[in-house]
Amino acid sequence: MRGEYRDASEFARIAAQVNPRLPLPPLLAAAALARDGQREQALQIVQTYMQRHPDYRAADVEKLMRSPEPHYAEGRTRLIETLRELGMP
Repeated sequence: MRGEYRDASEFARIAAQVNPRLPLPPLLAAAALARDGQREQALQIVQTYMQRHPDYRAADVEKLMRSPEPHYAEGRTRLIETLRELGMP
């Protein structure tokens, strides 16, 4: 949410390893990597995620990230936009 994409991608990677059932860490990692200029790696993560969860949509992120706090909402919007740019419907 703070635009610290390198740190965010590392944190999300660790979270995904610790609990692979959590839906957001791979998506957070992909968006952070894309924003950090690592688009190919981000695309690969999103493609793999979509193969495993074909019914998941970028808009579903909003259901999990519900805070109305302005900076949080801005980050959530950025995340959703980035996932859509990476091909998530």
